Amino acid sequence: MVRIGRLCERRTVDAFTEADTATGRFRLWGFCSRPRCQAYGKGIYERAQRSNAAAPEAIPNMGGLLPLFFEWNWEAKYAKADPTWTVPSYGLSADEWPTVAGEEPVHAFPKLRVIASDGEIVVRKGPQLVGSVRE
Repeated sequence: MVRIGRLCERRTVDAFTEADTATGRFRLWGFCSRPRCQAYGKGIYERAQRSNAAAPEAIPNMGGLLPLFFEWNWEAKYAKADPTWTVPSYGLSADEWPTVAGEEPVHAFPKLRVIASDGEIVVRKGPQLVGSVRE
């Protein structure tokens, strides 16, 4: 559930978002109909209009973990699930995203690979299901 920053516990009448100019993430503000709350919210609303215009694309704060652990054609899978999907500007994998102050960056575990005796890496094209062999 979205938490709204507000002065009192009355029902919200006016609501708007304010973007963080560093990360592009939004905060939701809401104010009741009391004149005191409306006057306080007016300055925040004006500040929010300026920050929303200057905010960069939001840095993701969730997802991006599957590409960390599994090598696969994720672009094709996501595009098949949603034809309007496009590759995010920050990249698919969470380890490609810029770090945000105060947040722990996501680190990938090493991917398991099979290396032949002559030193070549054996690469498979994608996950495969292997059934049991019955004779």
